[in-house]
Amino acid sequence: MLTSAVLDFCKSNNIRSLRVIVGVSGGGDSVSLLRTLHALASELELSLIVGHFNHNLRVDSGADAEWVQNLADQLELPCETGSTTLPATDEATARQARYAFFNQVASNHDCQALALAHTQDDQAETILHHIIRGTGLKGLTGIPETRPLSESVTLVRPLLRCTRVQVEHYLSEIQQPYRTDSTNVQTHYTRNYLRHEVLPQLRKHLNPQVDDALVRLATQASATQTALEELAKRLFQEIVVDQQPDSVRLQCATLASQPELLVREMLTLLWREQQWPRQKMTFNRWQELATLATSSTSSQLSLPGPVHAVKRRNLLELSLKSES
Repeated sequence: MLTSAVLDFCKSNNIRSLRVIVGVSGGGDSVSLLRTLHALASELELSLIVGHFNHNLRVDSGADAEWVQNLADQLELPCETGSTTLPATDEATARQARYAFFNQVASNHDCQALALAHTQDDQAETILHHIIRGTGLKGLTGIPETRPLSESVTLVRPLLRCTRVQVEHYLSEIQQPYRTDSTNVQTHYTRNYLRHEVLPQLRKHLNPQVDDALVRLATQASATQTALEELAKRLFQEIVVDQQPDSVRLQCATLASQPELLVREMLTLLWREQQWPRQKMTFNRWQELATLATSSTSSQLSLPGPVHAVKRRNLLELSLKSES
């Protein structure tokens, strides 16, 4: 049963005695997450706050907010709703606005966790999308079960190992209605096209268990990525000479004997630690930098950020330059 799966997830991730925002759109996945967590709240000593964000992408989206508010009232839970009047020109813009809302709700209610309702089906669709778009190993890891949302709030996804069929069965069992987003069937959206057109064809003609195969790939990629990141961390600690907010110096004598994959991962780790912008650091740019770091000759390289890289013999200096 879905409740048992969510209980196992909460126990294994130490989700107990916390104040938790539950992101509820009104759709089946998020409603089932709210109902399962509500059923477990006493056992796990959870204080739940319902959070609903309206992107105003549909004329009837306001009715969703009202429906979610009514459901929260029925469950005797506090509910916070937010919206934006700015057009969500892309998925990243919408996501940024949504998470800004959840962070504000977390601050208002002193919450330690945000629970979202991504399922195993979402995971399979995400992995397939990444593969088609072109991705490295990290992209194959897909949607993480947990990740930091801020210094004080952890994002958790208790349904990530559950299928949409299980969700629908649970809602039918407890006779819980939910809202249907009309845009979910519009196949000009990439994810909807994968869900309604591509995956059904793959199941029918190539592999009936393709969803399980994609999720298994994500699990294996995640384990490999974790090991790689640990090796990269050790390598960075071994070769760092000096680290300042705007500059880093590395002793590169040993890098030539390291696998290029590990050198690239170490450099991306450096970028994350420095909080330098990575949006324009394509695979080719990471490869250029790795080649410079492992080269025995002196040279320099200008990178997005803007970051300037200078190699003098075995010393590589990376510095963030202020834009004029």
